[in-house]
Amino acid sequence: MGLIDIFGGFMMMHLEQIIAISSPIVTLVVCLINNWAIIKKSENKQDRLIDIIEIKIDNLSKQVEKHNTVIERTYELEKQVAILKSNKNKED
Repeated sequence: MGLIDIFGGFMMMHLEQIIAISSPIVTLVVCLINNWAIIKKSENKQDRLIDIIEIKIDNLSKQVEKHNTVIERTYELEKQVAILKSNKNKED
């Protein structure tokens, strides 16, 4: 048994240990990178969804304001009609 055989066997044993240790580490790193990418993609979707919701809320607020203005004007008109009717009834 020569020096090369001993050294070769020694290196082979270390190579097997390196592979046994590095394989789970590489798997963990790949999983972490994948999870990070999924989280970023999800955050981007959430940001876009929040933007859409904000736009819809703004549009609804404008519609509610228009509606409230119409209601206020209608209320004022109804008061004026009631006054006119009351004055007409007094004249009759």
